[in-house]
Amino acid sequence: MPVPDFDGPVPDDLAPYWEAIADGAVAFTRCRECHRSCWYPLAASPCHPDAGLEWHRVEPLGTVWSFTAVQRDFLPDARPAAPYLVGLVALDADPSVRIPALLGDRPVDGEAPPWLVVGAAVRLDPVSAPSGRALPRFVPAASAR
Repeated sequence: MPVPDFDGPVPDDLAPYWEAIADGAVAFTRCRECHRSCWYPLAASPCHPDAGLEWHRVEPLGTVWSFTAVQRDFLPDARPAAPYLVGLVALDADPSVRIPALLGDRPVDGEAPPWLVVGAAVRLDPVSAPSGRALPRFVPAASAR
């Protein structure tokens, strides 16, 4: 089985998401008719299939919904190299939209920092991958980085 190419080109249907991350924002799709959020982007709106979907940018603020510390690299030449913290962030603009992201900095001695708890308020602080692509990383909302 081939290894996914994370440094490859961004699929056209996800380009608005990655462009928003690079701009320090978050974008997701929603139904053109009723504006119901639809994340992960689909080919058609589940509620009104004929209405289509539109991309919607929102403030990059959210709440930690879940998280874990990755202790071992799963993929060869993975970046960032383990250990690192990942999780799902429920966006303040629509908590039903949960974005997978890096969380804060590296764990110390395998432990998450004290601020990292389910329900913690966070804000987007993108980091650059070796390819140059901005990756979503959330940090404490109160931190002044």
